[in-house]
Amino acid sequence: MPSFSRLLFLMRFGRGLDSLALDDASQRAVMEEVRSLMESDHGPLAPLGFGASTAPDAVRRRRAAGRLVGLTPLVPAAMMSATFIVFLLLDRSGSWTWLWLPPLLLVQVVATLFVMSWILRRSSRPYLAAVLKRRGIAMCERCGYTLNSGEAITEASPAAGRCPECGWCTPSDA
Repeated sequence: MPSFSRLLFLMRFGRGLDSLALDDASQRAVMEEVRSLMESDHGPLAPLGFGASTAPDAVRRRRAAGRLVGLTPLVPAAMMSATFIVFLLLDRSGSWTWLWLPPLLLVQVVATLFVMSWILRRSSRPYLAAVLKRRGIAMCERCGYTLNSGEAITEASPAAGRCPECGWCTPSDA
């Protein structure tokens, strides 16, 4: 059974880092670096953008992360509202209606976890790529493709600066 911190790590970054030779301490250090980099780029009021960093790298990472970062706090509220609406629309003719509540709540929690995981993985990918680049590992900011340990995107290759998986142009200054 994985620990709670491991489940949070998998929720935010997926299994993409399992192929790398990172032990648990290194993975925790990467997660902490990504969190601090996101906090420094987004500022104290993350969805609003007030106090956000104006450095070119920070602006590029925020743009690559997308606008879904601001929706993260709204996902549980939207799922709870949808569950409440579905529960109200159920047939109220019998006393068995309350038996629908636990399965609906379970579906709500699972759907919330999946949506939040998708948003977190997508929005933290540029920050993870920047942290891994500092450690000498090349990763695509868009699709999360990690080059093998011996590979590198070189200027001599025909697709210099492009991801071999999705073809997205990876910036050289990340």
